Amino acid sequence: MTTREARTELKQLRTLRNRISDRKRRIEELRCSIQNARISRYGANGGAKDEYKLERAIDTLTEIESKLLEEIPQLELLRSEIADKIDRVPYPYGRYLTERYIFGKSFEDIAKMAEFCRYAYGGLRSVEIRAVQKYAQLEC
Repeated sequence: MTTREARTELKQLRTLRNRISDRKRRIEELRCSIQNARISRYGANGGAKDEYKLERAIDTLTEIESKLLEEIPQLELLRSEIADKIDRVPYPYGRYLTERYIFGKSFEDIAKMAEFCRYAYGGLRSVEIRAVQKYAQLEC
């Protein structure tokens, strides 16, 4: 596996996790919208311009929830596969990959961690490059 392929594989995990968290946030927004809707104001007697707004919100919520339920098992499978490979990467590179891609920590948060303080911010970039290279060298 090339370094570029390894980076792409690791980024897949982060992308999928971000998509799931975005959908969870959207679900919460829709639930609040539905909960706060004043049902008595909708319909022919209420003078509402869009009498089907609530129904569309419920349909959208149902659709997003079903997509979320499909993606969560994909995330778990991908996470377990990548975590197994990362466990074989030597320290501190494996630890860096775990924090960055499995736990989703930001680069700045990792730089503040006690183990990575000696690498400082600039040196941590080289740790990332070497970590991805070591990940790429693993045999599947």
